[in-house]
Amino acid sequence: MLDEYQREAVSHFDGPCLIIAGPGSGKTKCIVERTKNLIKKGILPGQILVITFTRDAAGEMEMRYLRDKGPGGVHFSTFHSLFYHILSDRFGHESLKPTTQKEKETFYDRLGSDTKKLLENEPATLKKWQGVFSYILIDEYQDINQEQFEIVELLAGQKKNIFAVGDDDQAIYSFRGSDPKFMLSFSKHYPGAAIIRLKNNYRSARQITVSSNSLISHNKIRYEKEICSHRDAFGKMRFIRCMDETKECEYVVEMARKILAGSRDATVGILFRNRYESSLIKEYFMSEHIPFFSGEKLPSLRDHFIFRDLCAMLKLGFGRADDTDVMRAREVFGMDHEKIGMVVGKLSPCAGINYLCKGAGYMNYLHVRAGGDPVEKQKLIQTLNGIKDIFFKIRSREDFFSFIEAGEEKSKDEENKRVGLYTFHGSKGLEFDHVIILDVNEGITPQAKAEDMEEERRVFYVAITRAKDTLTLLTLDRHNNKKVYPSRFIEEMQKRLKNS
Repeated sequence: MLDEYQREAVSHFDGPCLIIAGPGSGKTKCIVERTKNLIKKGILPGQILVITFTRDAAGEMEMRYLRDKGPGGVHFSTFHSLFYHILSDRFGHESLKPTTQKEKETFYDRLGSDTKKLLENEPATLKKWQGVFSYILIDEYQDINQEQFEIVELLAGQKKNIFAVGDDDQAIYSFRGSDPKFMLSFSKHYPGAAIIRLKNNYRSARQITVSSNSLISHNKIRYEKEICSHRDAFGKMRFIRCMDETKECEYVVEMARKILAGSRDATVGILFRNRYESSLIKEYFMSEHIPFFSGEKLPSLRDHFIFRDLCAMLKLGFGRADDTDVMRAREVFGMDHEKIGMVVGKLSPCAGINYLCKGAGYMNYLHVRAGGDPVEKQKLIQTLNGIKDIFFKIRSREDFFSFIEAGEEKSKDEENKRVGLYTFHGSKGLEFDHVIILDVNEGITPQAKAEDMEEERRVFYVAITRAKDTLTLLTLDRHNNKKVYPSRFIEEMQKRLKNS
């Protein structure tokens, strides 16, 4: 069933149309149903082009379309695949293969620029492709860049049958060249374009929807919109203050355990502004044997030289060091490494780490390694503190060796995708029954040196709108042993909530 706004979108036929689709508003359904509707009205499937930004999204869109009994023959493509298809048709596949390292590095950038030049300089080629693609549907239109916009404009020609679907409030990829100005100025570029707003959020409960509306309303450069929750559930939001990163991780682990134990199907999203914030929580989940997954390559504390240094000395002290461990121990702790190892051998892993840091001079080693740079010194201390937090939970030598021998892959259960760890950016397009957001503090979200506060707010908006039933925001009292304060975004979220 389609709601009144979706029906209006699906029924659009000729001419330019912009669909402003808020979180959970059914934009994929609109694209699929509109494609099927065009075919019902006599448009051949091969004349329809559906563009997304990633291969996964294109594949999922096509699967959804075919599952809903859409006729075969529709072109589902990413921008890069489209450009490659046009160029290879004109010049052949072999001419496009990069031969030098520089060509490999600039391959994707060249696809766009070369396609634009081809269509601008060869009218016959442009006319051919305008004839092939009579109707163009674009998903995530807020992420389009200048080059992509101009190519679409060329392909659309005089017919201008562009059906653009997106949400300017979720424009978060300026670092890739994307610019929401193309969506915001759609009517200027395409005079007389239909503008349709999808107003129902089918994902998030009412309290979460009201709070997200309150947050994003503080942005000035946007389409005015009011998203309404279509769910009966009120939902639940929590604002939790944690003393430091360790207490935060302990809280998250305990909360995740309760959620997983309380339901066989519930999903949990653990979200964070930057990749490096995932290191400690990853180790906590691994040490507690809680399966998790992520579609992103997240850093691991185990890969850091500090982790390897401390492990080498513990293994030396516990009589299990190999040649690599001995060389590392000698390099870091000098000629006294054997004496230090003898002391460590009489201690527990927890006490051994304490001794290495304070009694054996490892803290001084890190100061020297930082080279007098206070920022680098602080980063190293932050990493050391995170590693110490993990080691302090290891009580025996047997537990230590089990810990270091447990590979990261063994801690993941790909068949049990119930706990996801993602950056805010990586979470875009996903949804979870329960969302927990780490480190909602000034200096982290928004970032300390953010130049565009509206984009910082959009990034946070994307994160909180992944939640279906509950949303938990965690703030720290101290971060890296420094006093920190709750993010301004928390107060902005609560303004409308107090009056609802």
